[in-house]
Parts: sequence; C-alpha cells; structure tokens
Amino acid sequence: MMEDFTHIIVDGYNVINSWQRLKRLRNKSLEFKRLSLISTLQNFSDYTGKEVSIVFDGNGVKELSKKDGSLSIIFSKKGETADTVVERLVYRRKNKKKILVATNDRIEQNMIFGMGATFINSADFEIKIFSILQCLKDSYERKNS
Repeated sequence: MMEDFTHIIVDGYNVINSWQRLKRLRNKSLEFKRLSLISTLQNFSDYTGKEVSIVFDGNGVKELSKKDGSLSIIFSKKGETADTVVERLVYRRKNKKKILVATNDRIEQNMIFGMGATFINSADFEIKIFSILQCLKDSYERKNS
C-alpha cells in the first residue's frame, strides 16, 4: 500500500499521541517524542525515497518549514491548525502526486478524501512504517553479513 504513494503527509501530534512506541515514553517530553517521530520518518524517507511532510500545530507569527532531503517539517502559524496546513498541502499537490495522509482525525480524513487523497489511521501507519524499516534493516544486514 505505501509503495503506491509519492507523498506522505503526517498529522504530527495526532500520530505522537497514537503510536504505541511513543505512548510508552510517558516520562519523556513532548519535544523528545516529536524528535523521535521525526527521526523515524527521516529514516523511512531516506531509505524509501518517499516525500514525507510532518505537520505540527505551531504558535509562531508565520508558518515555519524545514526541509532535509525528502522530509519536510512544518509548524503552522499562530491561529492556524496543523489540519489547515495538511489540507493546503493536499490541495496544492492533489493532481500531481498520489498522497497518503496519516491521521486519526475523522473530520480531517473526510476533508482530504474529498480532495482526492487517501488516509491511513495512525495505528496502521505505525505498523506499516516499522514493518518497512525492519525489512530494510534485514535486507541491509543480509547484504553485509
């Protein structure tokens, strides 16, 4: 399924609050969990070549965006939700790329589906991401042993 998509957009805090691996980090800060998610998706993006955008709710005067290879990290501006940024990304790219959005937000799922994108819930996304990373790791170890 993941191989069908050229751009994966992630509702950052929604995923952080849903992934079991991150929920187990109860004693860690939100920043630590955010960096863990970014690191995991950077590895995924680097290994697969997939374009990945992680969108977080921000509180700055303007939207902040950082790109590292195929990974983009975006913080919405003050007064704007991450959902709004996700919708804008989908709308701008809807005819150019096959887009998958990872979120548990039902309203967001309906919005992006109506714009032609596909969605995956956060739990299934976690399973897919770590399954792909494990396969890549296993393949690498077989080649180098």
